[in-house]
Amino acid sequence: MNKFALDIDSKEKNIENLYKEIETLNKNDININQIKNAFIQIKKEYKHYYNGYFDDDYLRSKIYKIIKEKNNKYNFYISLIPILIKACKNKFGYEPRDIQLIALLFFLLKEVNKGLIEQINTGEGKTIIIAFLAIIKALEGKKIDILTSSCVLAERDAKEMKDFYNLFGLSVDYCKANNDKELREKKLENFKCYNADIVYGDTLSFEADILRTNFMGIIGRGKKRPFDCIIIDEIDNICLDNIKNITELLDDFHGYKFLEYIYLYIYYKLSEIDKEIKQYLKIENSNGIIENSYQLFILNNKNNIINKLIELSQEELLDFNRLAQKNIIIPEHLHNFVEKRIEKWCESAYDAMYIYKENKEYIISKDPEYNFRTIKPVDFSNTGVIKENTVWTGLHQFLEIKEGLSLTEENINSCYMSNLTFFKKYISNIENNIYGLTGTLGTNQSQNALQILYNLNLLFIPSFKDRKFIPLSPKITNNLKIYNDLLINEIIEISINQQRAVLIIFKYIEEVNELYQVLLNMGFPKEKLIKYTRNDIIEQQEFLNSEIQCGSIILSTNLSGRGTDIKISGLLDKKNGLHVILTFVPTSKRIEDQAFGRAGRKGENGSGRFIIYSEKPFNQLIAERDDRENKDFTFLTEVYRKKIDLFAEIFEDFSDFLKIIESKIGNDDIAILDIKEKWALFLVKHELTDIEKEYKDEKSLQFNEKSFELIKLEYKKFKSSIFNDIKGNYNYSNPLIMSKTKLVHNCDEAVRRSPILALGAYMYRSFENVNNRSENYKNNILSDFEHLERNLIILKNQFLYYEEIMNKLQISKDSDLFLQNKEKIEFIEEIYSFIDKNLKIVKNYVNQNNYEFYAKRVYLTDLKFEKKYSKDIIEYFKDFGGICLFELRPYIKSLLSYFFGF
Repeated sequence: MNKFALDIDSKEKNIENLYKEIETLNKNDININQIKNAFIQIKKEYKHYYNGYFDDDYLRSKIYKIIKEKNNKYNFYISLIPILIKACKNKFGYEPRDIQLIALLFFLLKEVNKGLIEQINTGEGKTIIIAFLAIIKALEGKKIDILTSSCVLAERDAKEMKDFYNLFGLSVDYCKANNDKELREKKLENFKCYNADIVYGDTLSFEADILRTNFMGIIGRGKKRPFDCIIIDEIDNICLDNIKNITELLDDFHGYKFLEYIYLYIYYKLSEIDKEIKQYLKIENSNGIIENSYQLFILNNKNNIINKLIELSQEELLDFNRLAQKNIIIPEHLHNFVEKRIEKWCESAYDAMYIYKENKEYIISKDPEYNFRTIKPVDFSNTGVIKENTVWTGLHQFLEIKEGLSLTEENINSCYMSNLTFFKKYISNIENNIYGLTGTLGTNQSQNALQILYNLNLLFIPSFKDRKFIPLSPKITNNLKIYNDLLINEIIEISINQQRAVLIIFKYIEEVNELYQVLLNMGFPKEKLIKYTRNDIIEQQEFLNSEIQCGSIILSTNLSGRGTDIKISGLLDKKNGLHVILTFVPTSKRIEDQAFGRAGRKGENGSGRFIIYSEKPFNQLIAERDDRENKDFTFLTEVYRKKIDLFAEIFEDFSDFLKIIESKIGNDDIAILDIKEKWALFLVKHELTDIEKEYKDEKSLQFNEKSFELIKLEYKKFKSSIFNDIKGNYNYSNPLIMSKTKLVHNCDEAVRRSPILALGAYMYRSFENVNNRSENYKNNILSDFEHLERNLIILKNQFLYYEEIMNKLQISKDSDLFLQNKEKIEFIEEIYSFIDKNLKIVKNYVNQNNYEFYAKRVYLTDLKFEKKYSKDIIEYFKDFGGICLFELRPYIKSLLSYFFGF
């Protein structure tokens, strides 16, 4: 059966009942008569097409004629929709239902200055409503963006609907930024998607393309692609649950890889504090450490533990001179950054050690580009999706230490866009061009938040059939054994005794894996067990392509909740369909409704029940959930909205300011990179990237207008300082990139300010000395190469010290982290050997006047080493300010003079 077609039978509600239900659901706040009149005219017009044969060419010619006549919008819609219905019948073999057409009309006839969200139950045919709406608005001359929850769905939907859109002469495409590498290196040809009339995409891809255009100077989504109209599927999830998401494009700032010692030290000190805690509990508990007592102590003393860690860390890490004496080098330009970040790092270390667990908040997966294992966050509280392109700032590094994974650098944000800022681009003073669909609008508070944040009206659309879902009374216990028995007994009753299918939704992947193994051990047939926890594993999604049969058991996370179409067989429906077990109280009523919404779809039979392990009564869990949700919405509407507006206002101004700077200094990419880093550090200083910080304080619900005015004042000072910097020779903040300018005076300054880390500056300076035959250049090269050797020894000792800390942390010598550090030591030894070979050349000929040198550039990636080093290691050493070394080779001056006249 076609995926868009739904069975139509006598159980469908008639049109009059649908109108009455619409009026009841929406408290009579709508103009139903206008919809009724439009619907009658459409049905009347469609009679001309109903029985006859009208091919695609004929339908297209009718559309062109309608467009050419330029009727008013109302008449345009009335004339066009019957043709769309016939085209749908030709293409998919069915006509849209009455309720789908009514939902479409409400969108088309909405208030101009307000957007509209329609709550349409899952399985009610949202896809064809979106397609009809997109076609009509596109034929009006608007460019249409269709927003889905992932780039995978965007690609799928664009390809599946392409032929249908093409019937009307409309082109369709999708955003193509699907992974980290494409996000960083998106080529110009990939922006061609914005030439299409209709573009599918997810927020990450759309926002990233806007940033590339406005901030990075790439002609991507330019002025040719206005923000005419956006249609958002699952709008509550995207515009509420993910409202705090920020899309960032990262520049290659230098020096942040050298913060490894900070992470290792903080995590090591926390482990020492942890030992003290365990020792204390051993004394207090005569029977040894009681696990529950330990966990309770950790949670109850969180602030004390973090404060103690901050105190120890500040004492050690902020004394940069003492660190240097120990051969621990923190780049000077990052000293203020370290001071600002220490408290956040200590909080992150605590979370990494005690709160975040593998297969709960994150998974460990292989990075396809760098070929090492890495942390990937799981959106466990909302969608259950593995977030491929998300990195937790600071926390990521401590999780890598905890798991023994290769340590990655912390990125700072210079180029950003919030979801809220993105959606506001579709709202002008005259029009609000946001159209949203969802199966769940949730509580009054969530509805109010959507209305306030996006200036939207809400509309509740009834289902085309009465829902036959049966909610069963919850079961809750504080006894783990009883909980497990309740769960197993329910599975046996549903899947074996009743021969129905059951979907069990857990909070964490870990719980799914545990029950899956338990059921296997109990003798449940493996072919009846379906595990669905990973959106990054295609094989786990295969069950969605066919109907679920009687006796099937689906073990999943929230991944099977929103938007997942679990098809059931006719026999299974006769046996009362799918039964959903929810093992936790979701963070919102909307997510709860989505989970139970997997059963009883399209008028099918189904049921659902909570089975929960908790110390608290069920009603208390619900009340606490609702209270948290209400507070969160209050924060969103009273604090976050205002702060994010400032966030966007300053960024937009800086983007324009940067274009002015570029026009003044020309194509100086190095200086622009340095200015962007200054900007990123400004954001860190004023906590503009930590947009939820104020919410952590209970006093935060009061919006502090004065603090925002102070930030604006500081921003003006910041811009003035940049203008002053570019008046003469540009004043670089980061010495590690100065060598890339290939100017000797910049290399001199880099060496002066960062004598240990500026390896690239030494090399470029030596290269220029050779080429320019500067006075006393041989002795200068000799001095530089001797410094390089000493610096490499210091760096090697630093990594050896890291190895000592890893040993104290009992990190396995076979772990990625340990091997990564070992590889750095080996690479330094290779570079040292290369430098030493060149140093010997200089020493041998420094006093021989009849010998000269020439320098040959050797890129790191081209060096012939005894072993093959990982891309990660090569990237690490680029942070020293250079991407290549310079091999010195002597030639005999007298011979060259004889042959070439030198």
